[in-house]
Amino acid sequence: MTPSSVETWADITDAFELLDEELVYVDGPIEGYARHQKTGRLYAFRCFEVLRDLVRHWILVPVASTEGSPAAALDASRDQHISGWYSVIEDLRSGTPSLTAFVLDRRLP
Repeated sequence: MTPSSVETWADITDAFELLDEELVYVDGPIEGYARHQKTGRLYAFRCFEVLRDLVRHWILVPVASTEGSPAAALDASRDQHISGWYSVIEDLRSGTPSLTAFVLDRRLP
């Protein structure tokens, strides 16, 4: 699997505007919708803690609208070939966040 591009950011909001009215906070992942700041493309996202307070994994999948829950949009994308979805690793270990984003054109795992 070769990403179509790799990007680095200091914060997820460097690239995406999180739509506050659509955010879902639960004990596990954070879910919601976000809009890419440069392209305006809409994404459903989920954020998982890989190592508590140290490493997070964000998955952002392009969607047509915010109708329905983010979880339903992400579940509907499973096992489909998705063009331009993001797999983002957020590293908090140094105390200063750094994010590495891989833009992928392949099946969503």
